[in-house]
Amino acid sequence: MLAKAEGVVDIPPLFAADSKTNISDEFIEDESEYCSKMRSVYGLTKVGRAEHLSALQEGKCAITYKVGDRGPAGGRVFHTTEDGIHGLESAPNDIQELEWGCHNIQINDASGVKIGDGKSNTETLATLNCTSVSSWGGRTVVDAVQNHEVNGFSDWFIPSRDEMIHMYTVLTSKGVGNFANTLYWISTVSPDFGSRWTLMLNGGNGSLLWGERSIRKPVRPIRSF
Repeated sequence: MLAKAEGVVDIPPLFAADSKTNISDEFIEDESEYCSKMRSVYGLTKVGRAEHLSALQEGKCAITYKVGDRGPAGGRVFHTTEDGIHGLESAPNDIQELEWGCHNIQINDASGVKIGDGKSNTETLATLNCTSVSSWGGRTVVDAVQNHEVNGFSDWFIPSRDEMIHMYTVLTSKGVGNFANTLYWISTVSPDFGSRWTLMLNGGNGSLLWGERSIRKPVRPIRSF
């Protein structure tokens, strides 16, 4: 065994981990301290950290969320399971100046209105490859949301009718909604209203109305966790 040089002190190593790190329980004396360290790892990319935090949320280091809290991606939680472990969060900010796209195209399979339908609506709309009607080009709401990334999280989708209403109602009541006084896109499309119109929410008062698909308006993306 090597002798320790005079004046040299032991320095504990810095803590680092990734999403595959596995530390035996027998070495953990304080679980809260362990979980705090696991959430404060260094050396990961934004995407790597997002994956790491998502993995932690499935285990004993899961955070219990309440509506109005900051979510895993930095947005606002507006819906949770009974135990608060999983739920829905809004993006921190709107994506501005987006067309709906698919102008004058009949859409029949994105009519889900309930909480939980926004993701499948968005996936259906993505298969249609909707384009802008502007001659100078423009972004469509589906393209913008599917390419959106916040703090490494890129699993965003357009809220359904009930998800949008619930998000608006809950976050506004908590004083953290920060909705603009304008119309917001929703993923729910009713085939009964033809090929030019889609459902929208008024950010000023929470009312629903139908908007023409070629106008440019914001969307507040959401994600599940």
